[in-house]
Amino acid sequence: MELYSVRVRFSVWVSVKQLFYNIQLFFQRPSIAFEPGMKVEVVDKRNPLLVRVATITERDGFLVKIHFDGWMEAFDYWLEEDSPDIHPPGWCAKTNHPLMPPISESRALIVILRDRFVLLAEIALQTLLFLSNYT
Repeated sequence: MELYSVRVRFSVWVSVKQLFYNIQLFFQRPSIAFEPGMKVEVVDKRNPLLVRVATITERDGFLVKIHFDGWMEAFDYWLEEDSPDIHPPGWCAKTNHPLMPPISESRALIVILRDRFVLLAEIALQTLLFLSNYT
């Protein structure tokens, strides 16, 4: 009896999955004409209050690789091309949102070191608090 119910659930799941793919065929989204080398304004996912100047470096289907100008490649990441975090050049000026200019790589290194120092300081503080509770 249980084996029969498992088969029924599996066949329902398969037909729902097929239905989903069939519906998806009718609603294919149009591709946005992003090309490598295009400049865009992108919301920084490390600090969502900031919009930074970026360049599209690669494209793979509906994904685009974002490189923040002046930052190291370690901070590049992939976004869906229709993401609400990607804006055309001039979007910040039209919406009166501050646009963060590109920074030099040495400044980016300072930011990284500062963030890591803060993280190490927090870990050290938590360790001291933990040890003080047991002494």
